[in-house]
Amino acid sequence: MTTKRKLFIWFTIANLLLGYPLFYVFGYSVYNGALPLLGYILLVSLINFIFIRLLKDNWLLLSMVAFVLILSTAYIPVLIFGLKLLMKE
Repeated sequence: MTTKRKLFIWFTIANLLLGYPLFYVFGYSVYNGALPLLGYILLVSLINFIFIRLLKDNWLLLSMVAFVLILSTAYIPVLIFGLKLLMKE
């Protein structure tokens, strides 16, 4: 059986990895409809639901942590894109 600490580490890693493609999925959904974004949100919600159920901890706090991790990681491509634009000038 895995411990809560290992599960929390996997929870953090999963949310960091799931947050990165959000920028690209959102950009793709702007031109091709909302279905890819809806599918992505459902996938992220399902994965977080499984982790939160396994952790059996405060679900509201874990949901907020997941939200912050996903949004902070989703901001990385925006920074990279902005830096590339700055370097061109």
